[in-house]
Amino acid sequence: MSDRKTAAGKLKRLIPFMLYLCLWVILFFLMKQRKVERYFNPSLAIDAQIPYIRYFIVPYLLWFPWLAFVWIGTAWTDGRRCRMITLISMTGRTVYLLVSLLWPTAVSLRPPELPDSDVFYRLTAFVYSLVDETYVIPSIHVFDSCVALYAVLNGKALSRSKGMCIFAVVITVLICLSTVLTRQHSVVDAAAGILLFFVCLPIGRAAGIITEGENMP
Repeated sequence: MSDRKTAAGKLKRLIPFMLYLCLWVILFFLMKQRKVERYFNPSLAIDAQIPYIRYFIVPYLLWFPWLAFVWIGTAWTDGRRCRMITLISMTGRTVYLLVSLLWPTAVSLRPPELPDSDVFYRLTAFVYSLVDETYVIPSIHVFDSCVALYAVLNGKALSRSKGMCIFAVVITVLICLSTVLTRQHSVVDAAAGILLFFVCLPIGRAAGIITEGENMP
């Protein structure tokens, strides 16, 4: 019974983030429904030269189970670190909503047609059908991937495995690349996601969750 209580207590660390995510998703789709007279296009000339590579839809979709794994693993092994990455992610996602409301953005990077010849094209078409090309900056895919990478490399238990650290770096790079190679985001969107992470990281420290130079127990 004590083990069950301990496990339940560890998983309860995820409740604030899960509640926030529910609210965030609602606000995100409500924002998508509003009428906007003019969108700012953050794409650059280089974006037109970047090819669409259908295989990168795989790491793009792996973002969802990867984040779930990192958050659950961090909640299970390191409560303080879990609170820190939760606060950082919540802060960044809130900034994203504010930026999107005040400065709506849109890109037009997707290929005009996708053949129905294999599963990668079909997965891309499915993703395209779920969300349009508006409110793209900063890329939340990139931002939360950086948060997850930080959690793994600095975690109490996850960082002990060299293989896990290498995998975390590789999957993070692939996810970030996938945002532009699936034509979902521009280079500026991806760069803004990385910048947002570094802006939000000190907020976790300032809140007392982690301090500069502190060795986590």
